Amino acid sequence: MNSDLYNQPFLLIHNFYKQSGGEQIVFENQVRGFQQFNHKVVIYSRNNSEIDEYDLSKKISLFFSAYSSKKTIKEIYSIIDKYHIKVAIIQNVFPLISPSVYKALKSRGVIIVQAVYNYRFICPSAELYTQGKICERCVNGNYLNAIIHQCYQESHLISAWYATIIGVNRFLKRFSKDIDIFMVPDNFLGKKLIKGGIPPKKIFKNPNPFFIPEPKPNTFHSNYVLFVGRLIKQKGILTLIEAMKKTKTNLKLRIIGNGDLYNEINQLIHTERLINKISLERPLWGPELDSIIVNSAAVIIPSEWYDNLPQILCQSNGLGKPVIASRINGIPEYVIEGNNGYLFTPGDSDELAICIDRLGFMLEKEYIDLSNNSWKYAKSVFDYPIHYKNLMNQIDNILRQKNDY
Repeated sequence: MNSDLYNQPFLLIHNFYKQSGGEQIVFENQVRGFQQFNHKVVIYSRNNSEIDEYDLSKKISLFFSAYSSKKTIKEIYSIIDKYHIKVAIIQNVFPLISPSVYKALKSRGVIIVQAVYNYRFICPSAELYTQGKICERCVNGNYLNAIIHQCYQESHLISAWYATIIGVNRFLKRFSKDIDIFMVPDNFLGKKLIKGGIPPKKIFKNPNPFFIPEPKPNTFHSNYVLFVGRLIKQKGILTLIEAMKKTKTNLKLRIIGNGDLYNEINQLIHTERLINKISLERPLWGPELDSIIVNSAAVIIPSEWYDNLPQILCQSNGLGKPVIASRINGIPEYVIEGNNGYLFTPGDSDELAICIDRLGFMLEKEYIDLSNNSWKYAKSVFDYPIHYKNLMNQIDNILRQKNDY
């Protein structure tokens, strides 16, 4: 590996969302990881919460700067000159940073690594999900569909805004040409990007940056399974509740999260008389959440949309807990049946109930083996040094190619 890579600062770029979530954790882990490997890290970030303070004139200005931001270009040039940046790793640029960051970096010869954790490059809503179902209408570039179906925030205007931002930059080939490499967490996401016009040679798979705790946590549990995430239909939470009505073991379900379906779920628990089987609890993060995961029997990921590699999957296996997950998108790439979890057909509450019961009726020795295997799998696949080595090898290859010209 090129020794110069170890002496160069890395520029990490991210436009934070208003609500914290998995992508924020991923970005923070990447910063932490580079620092642990003794790299100087320069962070360029914006936060969408800024928009709440904007007056009308600033909001109008944002409408145009989301296509190309003079502020971003000026500040990126300044950072490159000050720190002699050669490599930038970008996560999200919408809408405050804007895609103009690619143009600025490219013009100065900076290697651009795009970390991809959603479908924004091919879908204005970033989810490939609209009106209650999976949708791929925009993948080939016809973003008029996003406007017609109000895919972003259920608004024709905002959907048109994002659709044209993505469409203009896709037409200019700013994504496919300016970005040197796209780092995706699973092959499924990579294939969707290829379908959307990204050259296959520019895509490489690398699991989310994550840190596996040492020593391995306990192999026992407190008779509950766990759901952690947004309470929205595509996360499969309603299917999970239906499955709990059909389970025969004494395993309970703890739901940790908030979202559009909170009130509906709360009502369901009471009207279906599930109070003794299901508890609905506030969102948690950090050590408090880790403690709840460690004492669970398993974490359930009942996704009914293309959810990529959920951060909670890494977190669960890393804490020695198996996952019960739907067989959809890239999730099966990381769940080995009977080794670190179990898979079921998305939306199938009967099959999910069987998986939960399988866990609940499991002998203690069997569960200990499942727990140990889950942690070992995480250690061999998700631990940060593995992610770091893969990423640095890719950057090194790009540097070598550039030097050959």
